[in-house]
Amino acid sequence: MDDHQANRNTKHLNGFYLAIGFFTRLPTRFLDHVADEDMGRALVYLPVVGLVLGLLTVGSGLLLSSVLDNWHNGINTVQLAMTGVVCFVVLVSASGGLHLDGLADCADAWVGGLGDQERTLKILKDPLCGAMAVTVLILTLLLKAAGVIGLVMTGNWLLLLLVPVLSRSSGLVLFLTTEYVRPKGLGQAFADFCSDPKHRTECRLAVMVGLVIPAFMVFLMSSAWPGLIGALAVWFWTRAQSRERLGGITGDACGALIEMIEAVLFI
Repeated sequence: MDDHQANRNTKHLNGFYLAIGFFTRLPTRFLDHVADEDMGRALVYLPVVGLVLGLLTVGSGLLLSSVLDNWHNGINTVQLAMTGVVCFVVLVSASGGLHLDGLADCADAWVGGLGDQERTLKILKDPLCGAMAVTVLILTLLLKAAGVIGLVMTGNWLLLLLVPVLSRSSGLVLFLTTEYVRPKGLGQAFADFCSDPKHRTECRLAVMVGLVIPAFMVFLMSSAWPGLIGALAVWFWTRAQSRERLGGITGDACGALIEMIEAVLFI
């Protein structure tokens, strides 16, 4: 392996480590030095993060259901429902609530901003949660929990695996297609990476693997394809709202999008 290839592999590994460290609460390798390009490349691995979270969720559900099945010589409806609850807790805990924070901030900003861009951006930076944020968080988590429990009870493990991948891939597409409006914000490195022509191939490949292929798999499941239509509608609505109120997107808007699409797909 030549030095150029070794350096390229190192950059991709750094991007993967940063993606796991930034978008989840899972332990990962500590990097002594973080370059802006490496941090930006972490966005490319957002679909992989979704896959890791999906595998953890499905793995915990299959393990628990297997234990209960062997212990009681069969698993009843209540035990299946509790298995679904455990899967939901694993998913939310492993993701660390990062995107939920974005959803809460956007809920407060959309209502309190009163359509004023400067006021909306100011509320987005406020670390406190208002009544609207709490309400939206509770409702979203209830929808997601109901969806996860339903998928577990009906044995739709493949869908449970694919939903986190699809929802996070939608965030990648948002950064690829929409201008970023928060200079020096947490998402600036992602925006710079996506806008750099030399990285376009990496981004498009990530979209193909993380969005197009999983979406096609869901489309083949006759009972699941309406979720794709709902998710697509949410994506366009969120992007339009963000551009109208902010002039573009922020990291919070991307997080809110991921959470809403995940809820729609689970339901």
